[in-house]
Amino acid sequence: MVSPVTVIDQRPAAEMPGPSTKFFGIDNLLIYQRDPLAAFEHYAAYGDASHVALGLYHLYFFNHPDYIHDILVTQADKFNRWSRQKEVVGKVVGNGTFNADGDQWRKQRKLVQPAFHHKRIQTYADVMIRETQRLIDSWQTGQEYDLAHEMLKVTMAIIAQTMFGADVQGMEATISHALTVCMETETRQMEAIIKVPDWLPLPRKLAFRRAIKTFDDLIYGFIRARRATGEDTGDLLSMLLLAADEEHGGTMTDREVRDEALTLFSAGHETTANTLTWTWHLLAQYPEVEAKMVEEIERVLVIARRPCKTCAACPTRKWCSKNRSGSIPRLLG
Repeated sequence: MVSPVTVIDQRPAAEMPGPSTKFFGIDNLLIYQRDPLAAFEHYAAYGDASHVALGLYHLYFFNHPDYIHDILVTQADKFNRWSRQKEVVGKVVGNGTFNADGDQWRKQRKLVQPAFHHKRIQTYADVMIRETQRLIDSWQTGQEYDLAHEMLKVTMAIIAQTMFGADVQGMEATISHALTVCMETETRQMEAIIKVPDWLPLPRKLAFRRAIKTFDDLIYGFIRARRATGEDTGDLLSMLLLAADEEHGGTMTDREVRDEALTLFSAGHETTANTLTWTWHLLAQYPEVEAKMVEEIERVLVIARRPCKTCAACPTRKWCSKNRSGSIPRLLG
């Protein structure tokens, strides 16, 4: 069977469907910068595989599951991460699993894999229940909450506990701001037509350096404290510090642990918080779907008795029941 990506790869970019371009693709780049989501929807209209010139770069978009599987699984060894992405994202998360390629990626993936063993996952579930319950208990009936902020608080509390065994209550705003600065900077630098040196004392460059320092101070502090005690507390940080490279020997350096920890920390709360925010927003619009979800939760927990001992103890059920009357916190902003 001929691979779909191989067939596409044999076609010159000029023959692939996609939007026309002017001024060496700068027109398409400006459209993308104004509204990335609308641009992606526009590209999708050209079929399952399309090509677009964005400035100096030629991008290929694949929408069919077969193409995506071929790229990420079947022929993964033939594809590398975009060099601009590796350079820009590497300033924040280094060369960890998220940003590595080839042998380095395989090595790092093998080292972090034990952290996701099913027995460890169960302990994470207990933390999720506890932190979710704490958030729900803090809500007052009739009050209006910024749901995006509330979800960011709970996911950050969960990842801090499961990752570092630490309580970051009171630091949410600082950490969230640092993450926002990093993500916005990464986006700007990957989209930039002209590179601006990082050493220039510009306001955005200074803010970027401060954001990275915020994460370095936080995570290296956790690493130093844990190495000093040598204790295995069962969290992700312990797993990373204890992970051994069976093939080459040794364990991860502090820098490697920092890169993996920051990758998991940033990916473990911001994207999850966004997903939860939109989930609750949509459930508030479709009460019949909410009712089905509550029914399924109750039914599954009756059968599994996990992770809660009783249906009434389930934080999700309590949240849904609490807000069934229409008092669901509104999505602000």
